[in-house]
Amino acid sequence: YPLCALAVSDERPVSTQSTWVATTRLAPHDYGNMEELDDAGTGFNMAPQKVTQQGCWNYLCTRNNNFSNRAQKGKFCVTAGDVGDVLVGSGGLEWWDTDGRNAVTFWPGSVSGMDNAYINVMSSDGSDVVEVSDVSIIEGGTMTVTVTYSTQPLHSSQLVWQEENLGDGNWDPTWHSVPYRATKVNGNKVAVSDVHETGTYKVINEPDDAR
Repeated sequence: YPLCALAVSDERPVSTQSTWVATTRLAPHDYGNMEELDDAGTGFNMAPQKVTQQGCWNYLCTRNNNFSNRAQKGKFCVTAGDVGDVLVGSGGLEWWDTDGRNAVTFWPGSVSGMDNAYINVMSSDGSDVVEVSDVSIIEGGTMTVTVTYSTQPLHSSQLVWQEENLGDGNWDPTWHSVPYRATKVNGNKVAVSDVHETGTYKVINEPDDAR
């Protein structure tokens, strides 16, 4: 099936954008039933687009999306790290990055039915960053995050968490301390924690008190 619409920001006339998302035809305009946003031709040819920044973008095909028993939609992401797009069931799931440094383990019974989870791992100075999103952890559900980090002399390490940005205007960017246990995995020092919230996890090193 052709890809009919890409969710991007654009400043062109509304009429042009409406055509792109299949809400009208320029010529002729048949004023058809727009209940399912499928007033579009069967072909769509968009030239390749160059991605110049990191981030995630959603796409869908309004022609082939029936909003009930048929859907053609997805998300593509560009990142400097490792990405996991996994399907989590009632039996749980264990995911590791390609280097075996960072992991996310969903315990059995952590999600209701089947649910998709998006995992993004990025490297930074002192600690890798593990982001878990798009999945709904039920009340009482647990996942274990494993984050690789390095220590610094005269510093104390602490695992911190930032809640997932759901785009609803209520995001709190505050970082919160999370209890963890330090161990080694594949020769890497890691922080391991059993958590109940999606979001971003990393380790920070803070100077020890000079007392």
